[in-house]
Amino acid sequence: MEERKTLKEIPKRNVESSEVWTDAFSSVLRSVPIYNYSLSNKKGSKEMPVHSNKIEEYPQDKVFYLEIEDDEMNGFRMLKGDIAFAHSVKEISNNGFFLIDYKGNRKIRQVKVLGNSKVLLVSNAGNLITETMEVKEIDVIAKLERIEITL
Repeated sequence: MEERKTLKEIPKRNVESSEVWTDAFSSVLRSVPIYNYSLSNKKGSKEMPVHSNKIEEYPQDKVFYLEIEDDEMNGFRMLKGDIAFAHSVKEISNNGFFLIDYKGNRKIRQVKVLGNSKVLLVSNAGNLITETMEVKEIDVIAKLERIEITL
């Protein structure tokens, strides 16, 4: 009986204290959005740690996740429904995976710089397909850094 009395006497949690903790963690954790290829439809978000105002060494306002929309890169283990950690870029760096806009569509491709303002676009949907294009024919939107698979 005495134990039940002590349980009833314990004060309820204060709502204000949870707001204080939320404010305290807001500088340490940041919600990173998950987008489709158009970067307009937000599919959700993931909490990521912030260190020196950066998330995984990239400015925190430039990072996001992309939900893979097709199986055109399944040879590189990027399947529909997986999410890829990416950051916004304007320039192409050699031999990376990028979200690019070309021929009126947004696609994920492996990009290799060939020189003389030419790039090689590689896709792999079971068989390797390459295209050689001029740098000015494509718009680079983001560079993919990591893929998170769905089991």
